[in-house]
Amino acid sequence: MVYYIRFLKQPLIKRSGAKTYAATLITLTTDLGDDFFPYEVSLFATIIEQDEYQWKEFLWRPHMRTLWIELRIADVFQMPRTMTLLISPLRGTQGDRIRVDNMPEILGARCPVVPLGGHVVADRVQRQLLTEQARIDVYEDMGESIARHIWDAGCALIAYLDKLLTDEAKEGKTDLETASALARRFRSARLNGCRLLELGAGCGLVGIWMASALPHCYIHLTDLPEAMGILKFNVSQGRYASESRTDTSVLDWSKEIPHDLQNQKYDLIIVSDCTYNCDSIPLLVSKLEALLDVSPQALAVVSMKTRHDSEAIFFDLMAKAGIRQLEKQEVMLPGRSHMDPGRSAETAQIFVFEKLTAPQK
Repeated sequence: MVYYIRFLKQPLIKRSGAKTYAATLITLTTDLGDDFFPYEVSLFATIIEQDEYQWKEFLWRPHMRTLWIELRIADVFQMPRTMTLLISPLRGTQGDRIRVDNMPEILGARCPVVPLGGHVVADRVQRQLLTEQARIDVYEDMGESIARHIWDAGCALIAYLDKLLTDEAKEGKTDLETASALARRFRSARLNGCRLLELGAGCGLVGIWMASALPHCYIHLTDLPEAMGILKFNVSQGRYASESRTDTSVLDWSKEIPHDLQNQKYDLIIVSDCTYNCDSIPLLVSKLEALLDVSPQALAVVSMKTRHDSEAIFFDLMAKAGIRQLEKQEVMLPGRSHMDPGRSAETAQIFVFEKLTAPQK
């Protein structure tokens, strides 16, 4: 699984005598926040101010739940300055590279530093994610809450889609006889553009990546009202491919589909990390069924990391709704199962569905 560095407090500047420090408290946990990194690992705290930076190494040890970071600031960083503190397993200021064959074990995070005498104003942290086709910045809420954070299956999905686009670009064409339905749809999207709808977008990771990697596309990202703040902020910060554009709106699965979505046709409907709550699965399937009725040629792409057996109801309900599974791919998530027999290797699964002409009985 992927572990995420999370700031529990915004970094502050403090003084001790003539010395100046940046200090904060972090944790290193899973997307659900239900486990902490169980191994020893070096983490690098880096103060960044424009083109200048300095770093210090800290050690995360097994059984830790939090780690206090205190980094002395060199005299070259004269106060007050606008500074950022990056915590990462990598030395330097680069972001995290996401690849389907090499998913990072730990994702770094960065946060503005509060100057001396300043007020704590940042309630968001930033992650910089690099793929072959796009670089994106995604902001999350600060703290331990699992809401409004990026999750494993979303990272796995952009890694897989990035590989599809990269392979197609390198080869110059897709063999339409042997290519998967999703690969064919992505070739069409690269050449002709596409319309994409994302359900349960959260921070907007997948939809923003799509708009950054594919030109001439329209990406509509939806979620509940409580997610709109972080979602709209991230969408507003995006650096998108030529003539691609984005939109956001509220879509509550327990309510009727809003009028502005009822008659819209889409080529792709994306869902990632939305099946962990089994109580919401019937509502999700109902919405997918209704949307595919409006866009019968669309493919539904669902990325998930199975967390409990009860999630299997999703596939039963999809079949009963006449939504057929076309493809399944697995992305290996990072782990050290070879070092710990009690920990099995984990994968994220990516499923592609299409609507049948008539529901199965």
